[in-house]
Amino acid sequence: MQPDSRPDPVGTELRTDIAQLIGMVAAIMERLDALLPLIPPPPKGSVAQEGRMVRFELHDFVTLEQLEGAYIAHVLKSLEQNKSQAATVLGIDPSTLYRKLTRLEDRNRAPE
Repeated sequence: MQPDSRPDPVGTELRTDIAQLIGMVAAIMERLDALLPLIPPPPKGSVAQEGRMVRFELHDFVTLEQLEGAYIAHVLKSLEQNKSQAATVLGIDPSTLYRKLTRLEDRNRAPE
């Protein structure tokens, strides 16, 4: 039997793009799984703590800045504080990582 000579309706390039996208989504999901333990638990007695996810209170959330800082700390710890490797894992330029670290340190030092 001869191989089907009809053109592929989806196309090899599109199949490759889809495979790459699936890989990217998997990598994002891994990173999100790594972040979950870094998010502080909700206060005892709160709706979320009791397992009744009915509504959220403002104190049940963290800011994007806190989440970013926690993830950067997680990556740095995982890579034994190697900032160059951390920047690569985070997908940012090393100078951007240094700037973010400086900003986070300044905010942590500033009295609220």
